[in-house]
Amino acid sequence: MSAKLANSKLSAAAPSRPIRRTQKERAEETQTLLLEATIECLSEVGYAKTTSTLVAQRAGVSRGAQTHHFPNKISLVIAALEHLSESLVEALDRGLADCLRKPDVLDAFMRGIWRTKEGPLFACAMEVAVAARHDPELSEIVRDGDARLRQIIDNHVKSTAKMLRPHDPAPVEVALHQSVLLVHAFALAEMFGNHSPSHRALFDAMANKVRAVISD
Repeated sequence: MSAKLANSKLSAAAPSRPIRRTQKERAEETQTLLLEATIECLSEVGYAKTTSTLVAQRAGVSRGAQTHHFPNKISLVIAALEHLSESLVEALDRGLADCLRKPDVLDAFMRGIWRTKEGPLFACAMEVAVAARHDPELSEIVRDGDARLRQIIDNHVKSTAKMLRPHDPAPVEVALHQSVLLVHAFALAEMFGNHSPSHRALFDAMANKVRAVISD
């Protein structure tokens, strides 16, 4: 057997060494676990019942590790909201931009808007918005996140309306913004357990209204 072949077989038989993560990577993983656990707690038990201890338990990390990265509840909540808002705004931006490349631009846009109520952002935002009335630091984060989300939606509403009715996009813009507000109303109702099938029927009726505006 040649030395080259022997070395090849030895290499194949040798167990692979686990890749050691850097301290920075371990810290980032811990932070992500804590932020995701905070989002889950806000969605499931609300702001008042979300505690640093509960978050650490949900994340599967020690209280010492939790306080090392986020010393208190408010720092956890602020970081979690920023993390969630950033990821969902980016996803919405990509999703709505992709709508302009679909065969049925309006249908793709309406589906994208409908999906905005299905994630945890709305419930988390509502929980924290109530608490933020008496907390300036929280209030600033909520306002900033809301402003970014509204700007993204507004930009895509304008682009979609211009593509659908280039000669006079303004009426379509109004109808699309109404669709967004309708979805937000449904999301609020569903937070309180009202998951009525009529929501989808009303939204489909709104989509038909937008098509009528386009063809007018």
